[in-house]
Amino acid sequence: MMSIAAADYLPRVEEMYMAYYGRSADVNGAAYWAAKLASVGGDATMMAGAFANSAESARLYGGLGDQMMINTIYQQVFGRDADTAGLDFYMTQLHAGAMTQDRIMLNILDGARDQDLTRLQTHVNDAIALMDMTHMNTLMEQYGASMPGFGGAGQGGYGMAGVMAQVDMPGTQSWDSAGVGLVGMMDHPFSPI
Repeated sequence: MMSIAAADYLPRVEEMYMAYYGRSADVNGAAYWAAKLASVGGDATMMAGAFANSAESARLYGGLGDQMMINTIYQQVFGRDADTAGLDFYMTQLHAGAMTQDRIMLNILDGARDQDLTRLQTHVNDAIALMDMTHMNTLMEQYGASMPGFGGAGQGGYGMAGVMAQVDMPGTQSWDSAGVGLVGMMDHPFSPI
């Protein structure tokens, strides 16, 4: 059984789902990729390559030109288009063959600063807080990792220790009777908890 380190990779997994797919990770995908990252010491290169070559990525980016692809990643991660200098840099790197789409995505994530970093961290914290951690632990154990108690802060400065232990919000239901994930579904989403 692996150490709690697998759970520490959930923030990175969420970042990559947001950057590549513009959505939060499903619980199965989050558990699988967190365990994979833990098994390779956190090197996200193989994950980025898998995402870049996925059918979902082909649907999202296949018909886009290079500039649109870069701006789409910026929009999904930061809610804005790339600044001129950033767009020029990535276009030059891509056309020179110095960087691939998956490397650009990782670079954009790793370069997040100021409001961009705050937006990214907020998304990650919110997405992880809505995950069913009991189910997540079961899945991670199946993938060869564990997260007992889910202690400790995540990678990249995310302070998750208190949030992560167990999400149990009034008005939420983690699984319906058919076992379909309804993580974060609330009866009254704007009511005080």
